[in-house]
Amino acid sequence: MNNNLKFNTWVVGVNGYELHLENIKFVKNIDINYFLKNYKVSNIWRGKWIIKRLINRIFKRRIHQVIQWDKTLWDRIQVTLIEAGIQKNKYSDIDIVEKNIKDKVKLNRFDDIKKYQLLLTKGVQLPPPLYISGRCINYIGGNVDDNLLFILDGARRITAHILNKCNPKILILDLKDNANKK
Repeated sequence: MNNNLKFNTWVVGVNGYELHLENIKFVKNIDINYFLKNYKVSNIWRGKWIIKRLINRIFKRRIHQVIQWDKTLWDRIQVTLIEAGIQKNKYSDIDIVEKNIKDKVKLNRFDDIKKYQLLLTKGVQLPPPLYISGRCINYIGGNVDDNLLFILDGARRITAHILNKCNPKILILDLKDNANKK
């Protein structure tokens, strides 16, 4: 796994809220076939088609570029589970953070965040949010910083972690170290 990865700071809504993580630790690699069969987006959809759709959304809404899909991407990526620490000094007054988030997202999204926050408080393990690296984005036609991470799924869950000041586990799609660019 690339140790220079940087999180794209906008994680929630259109304007979003900054995500500050530290002490990123490798947990394990996950088999890509297992991941594609078992990872659920919005607790409903699974498989390559939904992940591809989320990646395409990054191209359309975040980087405003045209995707040049390469079906060999699935053979060239690895899925890595990491654990990261929330930077406590960036979120010292949770009431202010919560108010800022509430002002920036739709009410139904904020209600979901609060629901996830309550589940975390009760000790429920939520599925890890999913990110994709700039290297993967560049492999399929993007032009971004190789080390930048873009969120594909789980913005509300990661925000609930921020509000609870608890360390999240995160899944990252990244090119294998031996994967050559086109």
